[in-house]
Amino acid sequence: MTPAPGKRQSCNISKTVLIVDDEPDLLRLTAVRLQKAGYEVQMASDGRTTFKFLEKGKTDLVLLDFQLPDLTGEDICKKIRQHETFKHIPVVVISAVADIGQLSELVKTAGAQGCLAKSVDPQGLLDCIGQLLKRVQS
Repeated sequence: MTPAPGKRQSCNISKTVLIVDDEPDLLRLTAVRLQKAGYEVQMASDGRTTFKFLEKGKTDLVLLDFQLPDLTGEDICKKIRQHETFKHIPVVVISAVADIGQLSELVKTAGAQGCLAKSVDPQGLLDCIGQLLKRVQS
């Protein structure tokens, strides 16, 4: 896969992002953006499927919608942080919540490493993911 102009693909090779969102269009759109940037992508639309992917052990970062049908993003994030095998995986919460300050506080409480509005520009999303993955590698 060819990296986006100005992007080095080498930092993305073999990095897998699990996208968790119950909105199919946003899920697919985000997946395409990440794949074009060189990431491997897993997709889940609920909490149960999220943990099935995590149990496979191939996830490097979770991009997590905060409002899901079966579990909240906060609950999923807390469970990830409490699980010995998954607790090292960075989690970025994405949400359509208008008050990003309120969301930021909830995210800190849940143990996520960051939060983004669903309306974030594609480059902002890629920058956030890239920075977190670099921190984990260090």
